[in-house]
Amino acid sequence: MSECTVGGAVRANIANSAQLGALQGVRSLASQNGGQSAHPRNSAVDPAEYKACMRRFAGGVNIITSADGDVWAGLTATAVCSLSAYPPRVLCCVNQQGLTLNVIRNTENFCVNILSEAQHALAERFAGMGDIGGDDRFAEGDWAPLKTGAPALAGAIVSLDCILEAAIDCDTHSIIVGSVVATKNSELENPLLWFDGQFTTTKIRSEQ
Repeated sequence: MSECTVGGAVRANIANSAQLGALQGVRSLASQNGGQSAHPRNSAVDPAEYKACMRRFAGGVNIITSADGDVWAGLTATAVCSLSAYPPRVLCCVNQQGLTLNVIRNTENFCVNILSEAQHALAERFAGMGDIGGDDRFAEGDWAPLKTGAPALAGAIVSLDCILEAAIDCDTHSIIVGSVVATKNSELENPLLWFDGQFTTTKIRSEQ
C-alpha cells in the first residue's frame, strides 16, 4: 500500500474526528514491520495492466472548478463520489499536476459539475485534449458562481458547490473532501460517461 500523507487545508471539525484518524491510519500501515509494507511494492501489478483494467470501469464525467479572484481553474474528472449525506460531503481525486489543485488549496472552495451527454466537448476541453489551459477553458459554456465563488456550469445535470474540508496527498493525486454548501439541478438528461477510453452514455429509463 502506498504511503499517503494528510496535507492542505484541514478544518477543525475534520481534524478532531475519527474520520481523519482513519485517514491518518492509512499512512501508518506502510510504516509497520520496520518500515516495510505488509504488501511490498514489487508485488503490485504492472501499471499498464492496471490501467487496462480500470478502462473497463464506467465512470460519470465531471468538471471540477475553483476560483481565486480572477484566476479560474478546472479539470475533467471521473473519480468523484458521495462521501456522506449527514452532513452532505463529496470526495474527489484530483491530479496534483496543473493549476486546479493549487487553487482549490488556496481558496478552500470547489464546484463539482456533473455533465450530460451533450457536454462531451466541454469534457474534452477541460481534459486538455485540445491543448487549452487556464482561464481559456472557460471561454466555452455559461459559467457563474453559486455560493463559494467556484464556477458552476449552467446546464450541468447537477452542480455541487463545496467548501474544502480535507486534502490528502497520495502518489500522483490528492483526495479532496468537501462540504456541500449549495446545489443546482437542471433538467434531467442522459449522463456523460467514460468507458474503455471513450465517452459514452446510458439512456434514462422511461417511467412505466
